[in-house]
Amino acid sequence: KRVVASVRAARPDLVLVHSTIPLNSNGLGTGDRVKGFLGLGTSKDASNMRRNQFNDFLRAEYANEPLFDVARVESTLADGTRTGFKQDGQFFFAMAREFTSDGGHLNPQGQRWVAAEFARRIKSRCDVDARCARRTRC
Repeated sequence: KRVVASVRAARPDLVLVHSTIPLNSNGLGTGDRVKGFLGLGTSKDASNMRRNQFNDFLRAEYANEPLFDVARVESTLADGTRTGFKQDGQFFFAMAREFTSDGGHLNPQGQRWVAAEFARRIKSRCDVDARCARRTRC
């Protein structure tokens, strides 16, 4: 929050677009697949739970400001379904397996997917001179 305030004070003409933090995929290894099938959770679950909680905080904190929800995009398949897992009755989102080859970084397909969505959101929310409306969520 201090950094955002500092940037705003130094550059009041600049429109800041906040971003959620990326998610991990549910584990890709055989052990993780077996554990997931048995409902035991994967090696990435604890990290994704913290990332989901932090992203929820960001969405609430900057609800009235431009925000690109990279976590939502990388957990959403082309058909609109969201990927993730359930823990203690709560659903947590995870990066779609189709978008990663190592469980934590976007593969070329995932990079194109997120970049295209970012461009689409910016285009739909911004004026020709790239000034975003301050109360718009991207």
